Amino acid sequence: MVGEWIEPLPSNPLSADLPPREVRKKLPVFGKREKTPVDSNGLVDHDGLVTVLFSNVEDGYNYAYDPRLKFKRGKNHHTETLRRWYEQLEAMGWVGAIAFYDLNYRQLDLPPPAHGQVHDELIPADPPKYEVIDAVNSVHVPLEKMHQLVFGSKMAAAKASERGEGDFEQMYHEHLNSHMHEFGGWLEAAMRGAPEFQVVDYSQFSLNSTADMIAIKRHVAAHAFAQRPISHVLIQPESETQAA
Repeated sequence: MVGEWIEPLPSNPLSADLPPREVRKKLPVFGKREKTPVDSNGLVDHDGLVTVLFSNVEDGYNYAYDPRLKFKRGKNHHTETLRRWYEQLEAMGWVGAIAFYDLNYRQLDLPPPAHGQVHDELIPADPPKYEVIDAVNSVHVPLEKMHQLVFGSKMAAAKASERGEGDFEQMYHEHLNSHMHEFGGWLEAAMRGAPEFQVVDYSQFSLNSTADMIAIKRHVAAHAFAQRPISHVLIQPESETQAA
């Protein structure tokens, strides 16, 4: 165990950053919070985390359509929290600990009440073993680098186009072409990564053009980041009719 988790006092149950008091089955008791669920590798179990959230609110509560919300945007939750633990591990020689913490693969996009509920009700999970962190990074750091190259090229072309420097599509593909060699290197690195954390089927890919880069990036976003945007999951079946 690194660092220390200082248990906070329970939040104000009337806060809009939490489910309404009347739908919460129980409030956190100081010293008796639940532990964040983890899988056999010591990684936070995202499905298990959602199950815990559901179990602590009444059936039919709809996180994403809480009428008290002024803004519908979700809050980004780093599931492998706390950050200061990973900063401490990095300082102790665990190379890649902070990169692991920041992976999209280890984040969830939660509606504000769910995000508040996680921090109010659950004890953070201990960091996984270094071997697990290193194995996850061997796959997901390269995948995110590939995604960033394509996304960055698109943003650069968009800004240049807004300044009147040329055609967006042409500049977009010029930027992509300048990064193709680097993109290919990250693709090879991802393919060599730990088999147990692979999430992409590389057999369907070839990298011969900028169009291939875009197609691969879309596939990576759909699979490597699939656990992140789960706001829609936090709509219980009973609530779908209410929201319609």
